[in-house]
Amino acid sequence: MLALPRQGSPLAGLTRSQRRKVVHDHHRAEALGDVTEALVDPEALDGALDALFALHGARWARDGQPGVLADPRIQAFYRDAAPVLARAGLLRISVVRHADRIVAVLYGLADRAHWHSYIDAVDMGVPGQSFGTLAFACLIEAAAARGHRGVSPPARRGAVQGPVGRRAHPHGPPPDAAGVRKDLCTASAIRERKVSSN
Repeated sequence: MLALPRQGSPLAGLTRSQRRKVVHDHHRAEALGDVTEALVDPEALDGALDALFALHGARWARDGQPGVLADPRIQAFYRDAAPVLARAGLLRISVVRHADRIVAVLYGLADRAHWHSYIDAVDMGVPGQSFGTLAFACLIEAAAARGHRGVSPPARRGAVQGPVGRRAHPHGPPPDAAGVRKDLCTASAIRERKVSSN
C-alpha cells in the first residue's frame, strides 16, 4: 500500500527511482504528443472495458495464453458489476489515451480510506512508452485530490490475478456495501437467466 502524504506531491510516497520513472515516462509521453490521462466517467465505462479486454488479451496472446479476462463469463461479470460499483462510488478506472485511442486501462476499487488497483492492461505496441505508469500515476493523483490515504499497486505479470482479497476496513465497510452485494447478485442472476435461455 502506497501511503499518500497529507501535503505536497501525491507522488512523494514513491521511492526515488519510482518518482524518476514517473517523471521520465511523462516526458516521453510529452515528446510523443497527444497523450492524456483521466478517470473514466460513468457514461464511458463500456469503452474503457472494451479497451481493457482487448489490451489485456493482446498482451497475453504474445505468450500464447488467453489471459484471465478472455472468458466471456468474466467479461459479462465486469460489464454487470461496473455500473453498480460506479453508482455506489466504489469504482475507479483510469485510462491513458494517445490520439484519442485508449492505450492503458487501470481498473480499481475504492473504500473510504484507500483506493485499490485491481487489474490493468497496456498497449505495448508504441515503442519507448510506458503508458501503464501514467495510468497508475493518474490514480494516485486523483486519490490524493479526494483525500484518500493510500493506493495499492496493480498486480504485475506473474502475480495471481484472482478475485479481490478480503481486507479489513479501518473506517467501517465501504459505502452501501450491502446494497452493492444485492445489486451484483441481481445482475449476475439476470445474466445467468439470459445465458441459460439462449
